[in-house]
Amino acid sequence: MIYLGSLSYAVLTSLFLLSKEGETTTFPEKVDAPISRIYSVGANAENEPSQLVAEVEFPSSCYSLGSSRVELKPDHNVILFHLQAYKQEAACSPSKVTTSQVIEVGVLPEGEYEVRDYKRLHKWGHLKVEHLKAHELAKANLAPVDEIQVKPDPSGLHRLISIRGKLPNSCSTLKVENISVTETNDGVIEVEPRMMTDISSNCVQKPVPYTKVLAVPTKIRSGRYLIHVAGLDTKAFHKIESIENHFPWEGDFMLSSLNEAEGVSTK
Repeated sequence: MIYLGSLSYAVLTSLFLLSKEGETTTFPEKVDAPISRIYSVGANAENEPSQLVAEVEFPSSCYSLGSSRVELKPDHNVILFHLQAYKQEAACSPSKVTTSQVIEVGVLPEGEYEVRDYKRLHKWGHLKVEHLKAHELAKANLAPVDEIQVKPDPSGLHRLISIRGKLPNSCSTLKVENISVTETNDGVIEVEPRMMTDISSNCVQKPVPYTKVLAVPTKIRSGRYLIHVAGLDTKAFHKIESIENHFPWEGDFMLSSLNEAEGVSTK
């Protein structure tokens, strides 16, 4: 009788916790994340992990991102992935919510891989892994980046990329001409800020803030891009932005002249 009484008490307590003023606690429903696009970031150095960046558009604020899964099929050079999401039954905003999530693929052998959805086998694109010695050497001199902004230039014709960060010490410098902006894959813009270090100076070991502004090259046309900044110790910075480049001319001549007057680099 004591056991049954204890059990009944436990059941009543559980019911009380699950129900309050007629409301029942519900758990989120597991759903497939509604992916709108996959951006592939292939490694360019040994022991550097490759990544996928999924752009997701939820129909309302009731949804949130969950865990991801990756499986490599080396015999067919195929990367299978799945991204989970959660749907919560609650009062939500009906406005669409766009977000993104990095999916770690890991260190891969050199080659070109197909990227497919794990469940539907839908092909999202390719991921290329190529180990370049020059890239490994350049990576050792990459400046840390904390923030990226894309904004229009004063003329409104093209877009500027502003990067902010902190150099490790007073002996390190970062010049605009040492920052490369290139489209590496379909929809991926890679930014590489290479800093210089003067070891002959007496260095003050204190972070030095910097801000650099450079133009998006004219050959990169309007569209939605993943801006990828390679980082030290395999850390990278990602941001998805819409870029609108409108040019009433061909080539870089007039844009270069405009930027020389503004002090902005097009390289």
